[in-house]
Amino acid sequence: TVDLTQRNFLGRGWEVAVKFRGGARGTLGTISFTEPWLFDQPLSAGADLFHTRRIFDDYTQESRGGDFRFSHPFLEFARWYLSYRLTSDTISDLGGEAAVSLASERGERVTSAVSGSVSRDTRDNVFTPSKGNYATIGTDVAGLGGDSKFVKFSGSMSQFVPIWFNHVLAGRAEAGYVLGYAGQEVPLFERFFLGGPNSVRSFKFRGISPVDENGVKTGGTSEVLGSLEYVIPLPFNFRIAGFFDVGNVYGFGTKFDLSDLKYAAG
Repeated sequence: TVDLTQRNFLGRGWEVAVKFRGGARGTLGTISFTEPWLFDQPLSAGADLFHTRRIFDDYTQESRGGDFRFSHPFLEFARWYLSYRLTSDTISDLGGEAAVSLASERGERVTSAVSGSVSRDTRDNVFTPSKGNYATIGTDVAGLGGDSKFVKFSGSMSQFVPIWFNHVLAGRAEAGYVLGYAGQEVPLFERFFLGGPNSVRSFKFRGISPVDENGVKTGGTSEVLGSLEYVIPLPFNFRIAGFFDVGNVYGFGTKFDLSDLKYAAG
């Protein structure tokens, strides 16, 4: 992993960032530019170019493209975001039963999408918060040209409560829903999967998903996720936490049922 950032590029206050991540299962490269104060207003504007390649158990996904983004604060703790992205996603190397179950997803698809969201952030620290909350809700609409046609809704909220001896009780809730329109299904690369270090932590990355009759993980059209943590700070900026996670993914033959959930503790 290599991350390089210059927050005052050419002495103009511009932020330029280059990121590269490489491993046996995939690569990621990103170049970003941000103007944090456009037109002498607290209007942030930026652009990104990216290329990713990820090798999953059943297929390989490659994405390349770019986006333009804007954001502006309002009220005391809130901010709105607006962006447009154009991507080309390719699904290849389908193996085993996935060659049958996901045959319609093989090949290249262009996505042209507009996204809008609103957030409210009262945390005392972005990286290691001990009090406050963060909430966001957003919508993606694809279909302004390109091949993909879908609408995605997502929302999340995190709360941090200080208790005794600088210990922190943290909770998080998240939900999402996506649907295709104009006779098109939601593309594979826009479906929901859970599992891994940032969701239900006793499951492998993308290990939670609806499964078709061939045993292939197809991804879902809706997801719910919740987490509760008890965080204890240690010397030298280390922290230890006990957690309990819960969540699941539904759709494509799996009925939405909040009594059908996966659990993790550790």
